[in-house]
Amino acid sequence: MKGLIPKHEKRGVDRVYFFFIALLFVSLPMSFANAEEEAVPASVQNDLHGQADDSIKITTLNPDEHISSTTVFGRKGGYIHPFMSVKLESSDNINFTHDHEKHDWTVIYSPGIWLASPAKKRIYFDLDTATISPNGLYHQVNIPESFTRYQAYLLYLADLEDFHNYNERDTVKQTVDSYFQYNLRGGLSTSLYYKFLDTEDPLAYDYRTGRPTTDVEKYVSSLLGVVLEHRIGEKFRVKGEYNNYYLHYDEDFSEGKNRMDNSGSAYLYYDYTPKTAFFGQYQYTDVHYYNYKIQDSSQHYGYLGIDWKASEKVRLQGKVGFVYRDSDNPDGHTVTDPTFELTYDHKLTEKSKVKLFTAYKINESSISTAAYSKDSLVRLNLYHAFTAKIEGSMFFDYTHSKFHGIHRTDDYIRVGPRLHYIVKKWLKTDLGYTYYKNISDYDLDEFDANIFFLRASIGF
Repeated sequence: MKGLIPKHEKRGVDRVYFFFIALLFVSLPMSFANAEEEAVPASVQNDLHGQADDSIKITTLNPDEHISSTTVFGRKGGYIHPFMSVKLESSDNINFTHDHEKHDWTVIYSPGIWLASPAKKRIYFDLDTATISPNGLYHQVNIPESFTRYQAYLLYLADLEDFHNYNERDTVKQTVDSYFQYNLRGGLSTSLYYKFLDTEDPLAYDYRTGRPTTDVEKYVSSLLGVVLEHRIGEKFRVKGEYNNYYLHYDEDFSEGKNRMDNSGSAYLYYDYTPKTAFFGQYQYTDVHYYNYKIQDSSQHYGYLGIDWKASEKVRLQGKVGFVYRDSDNPDGHTVTDPTFELTYDHKLTEKSKVKLFTAYKINESSISTAAYSKDSLVRLNLYHAFTAKIEGSMFFDYTHSKFHGIHRTDDYIRVGPRLHYIVKKWLKTDLGYTYYKNISDYDLDEFDANIFFLRASIGF
């Protein structure tokens, strides 16, 4: 197929990235030891639009610094944690379609492993990706603070899905999350992150026609990023970031979405107080499609933002600006539009936590008949520890998408409660429900889905 990277070359590119990151870990003289805190969550799954289910990332509200090593390369310099979960899931609409709804139940086996040095047990760096986002990022990458010379981790997870009645939907999904940070004494910090997904988009569209399809829409994506940050005096910091996002769909009806994005950002921070920083950001993103060249675009962003740590319990991060998008598509040749992101994180009590993310942005279109979409996003996560063993969480996602080039507007809603029961340190169970709904100007694209699940997770 013209314009496509051959599959064996595509896999080769991903292997190069993966082995490069893995090399960082095997080169570290780590000897892994058990720790005394609750294990890393048993799964980190991606949902519709590439959004991860934050509720299953939560482990505990207590800090885990007490498991860190006393010396960087000491006897307890790292941590290894293999884990496994089995999930029983029932859905009344496995294809997320308007007509011909199919009910089935699925068993999902999820083995995985977590490596970290110095010892860390929590996923504190959320690297959420979305296939429709330019440069693949669902939101701005926030590099975690580290007071050790270096920090590194790697998470691998596989989901083996076994449908009871519709075996054609059986699939294997894989996720790799990795991160490495090195801090120099002169104030220079270097970070490297990588995310690999071999998964499927449950909300499958035939890119050529814009119509829903019941076929499995498998894709592979990889996100590689490099961040350099340097402090200039007591008040100023500069930061540069580059990332490469690669997306490849397996099926012919989705090949038009195959693309590679390259993006670079420059930041200037002013630390007004130890808890308040203002910053300016310029970002350039080049979006290159392998087949539908008309969808290629160059995008320029300018932001002003704030990072405010109001207290030990409250943090507010936000930025507002404009985006200028230039494309050869006559339905969306040039556009200038406001854009913003806002994240609010609040530890209400020792047992309760809330996180809110909202944004307005221009995204890539999931169908060829539209040039792009303007999306308004709201994402809310709630968490509460009822007892030492029983935890509850709930999430709410809402996306309003207005497509340009065609007359179409979609409203996508996803909401679900979760109940977590810690049986033992090494055994955890989850009971949950998720409701999906899509409201569209195209009646045949509307759907409802109800999913119930029960999961047991073990870790050593």
